[in-house]
Amino acid sequence: MPIYEFCAENVTYLEKTFQAGAQRVELCDNLAVGGTTPSYGVIKAAVELAKDYQAKVIVMIRPRGGRLCL
Repeated sequence: MPIYEFCAENVTYLEKTFQAGAQRVELCDNLAVGGTTPSYGVIKAAVELAKDYQAKVIVMIRPRGGRLCL
């Protein structure tokens, strides 16, 4: 069975997403620059909402946007 995942920058559409069947959310911020770590408040709100739907939240950990050069 496929797992439905949604990539979100905030919690605005998460409830509708879970109601539509998403089982996992990749939570990011600043997708325009490739994604960065969201704020603590956004993470906390997403996790609390996901509990109601028994869904998982995966958080992007990235301190800055743009291309990473090593």
